[in-house]
Amino acid sequence: MLKKKYRISEKKDFERIYSLGKKVKGEFGMLIGLEDEKIANCEFGVVVSKKIGKAHQRNKFKRRVRNIIQNLLNQDFFKNKRLKITYIAFKNPETFEVLDKELREQFRELLEK
Repeated sequence: MLKKKYRISEKKDFERIYSLGKKVKGEFGMLIGLEDEKIANCEFGVVVSKKIGKAHQRNKFKRRVRNIIQNLLNQDFFKNKRLKITYIAFKNPETFEVLDKELREQFRELLEK
C-alpha cells in the first residue's frame, strides 16, 4: 500500500498537473509529471477510466498501479526527485507483468524529460 505522504489527494493538485505537466503516453495509460520544489518526496495519483470496467475492477487496477509505484520507491527509483505524478489508465492490460513493464518505461521516459 502506498503511504499517505506519497499520495496526491486534492483536486487542485490534479488540475495543476493536467494543465502544466509533461505527458508520456503508453498503450494502457498516460503518465503526467510536474516538478514541484515545495514537496519533500515524489507524490502520486492514480485515475482510472470507467472504460476499464466496474468499480471492483477499477479498484483492483488502482491497487496494482500503487503496488508497482511502491516497489519502485523501495528500490530508490525516485531518489532525490521532487515530482507530482499522475497516472491516467484507459485500457486494461492482459497481465500484471505487461503493466509493470510499461509503467517502468514511462517513468524512465518522464524522468529523462
